[in-house]
Amino acid sequence: MESKIVSRVAIGLTVAFLTQSAAAGGFVQIEGAIFAAESNEITNAWWALPEGIRFTYFSEDGDECSVIFEDVLPTAAQSRTHVGAVAVREVLDEAWIDADCDMLPEELHETTLDWYAQDTEGNVWYFGEDTVAFGVLPGECEHPDGFGGCTDGSWEAGQDVAGVGSVAEEGILMLADPTGKSGVFYFQEFYEGEAKDMGKILNYKSVNTFLYGRVNGCVRIKEYSPLAPGAVEHKTYCENLGLVLVEENSGGKTVFENLVSVTPTP
Repeated sequence: MESKIVSRVAIGLTVAFLTQSAAAGGFVQIEGAIFAAESNEITNAWWALPEGIRFTYFSEDGDECSVIFEDVLPTAAQSRTHVGAVAVREVLDEAWIDADCDMLPEELHETTLDWYAQDTEGNVWYFGEDTVAFGVLPGECEHPDGFGGCTDGSWEAGQDVAGVGSVAEEGILMLADPTGKSGVFYFQEFYEGEAKDMGKILNYKSVNTFLYGRVNGCVRIKEYSPLAPGAVEHKTYCENLGLVLVEENSGGKTVFENLVSVTPTP
């Protein structure tokens, strides 16, 4: 079994292919993924990212709450329009502390710029992130930014952002069609010495959503890392609705993060 994703990025119309039958389960690579000029247009039915849209999530675990804004930036507002030779869609992710649990942001906890691209087959890829966390104690941060923030977790495909002597590689966030592929798993991010994030398709189920009520046939994907045993997220995506629910468990109680609104970006 390969230890990482092999993605040969090119511009053109050649078809990307799976090196193992996804229907059979097991580890999947996509070799020869092709990213055309419009690869920054994320139209995957399970996780579309139309520019100018804000997805708002509310997280509550009984003791602490947070509000998360995910703004799909128009190209003109992006800090990065390409990663390497690939046109990417930049998403601004802001996590705010909500001490009163009233769905009103109070204190900015973390800000992240994520880069995504869609290949010609419809698979959505993750090309990196520029993240800054605030309020992190000096001894708990390996990469301080010099301004009171912590950039741990930042990475960019094709680069060694953390200076660890390896190059990060892009990974898969959503297959073109995840249906009928229970058991399939893949790298979402591979950065030797820093990150080995995985995704695994678990099952398909009906789910009660905050925004849309009960929805049938949604796909549940487990996200985890061999470098962080016990830290697991289960993400539920519904066709034509996107990511509707995140269940996070790091060894304690489960934290539920619900999609509560989809609006134009302010």
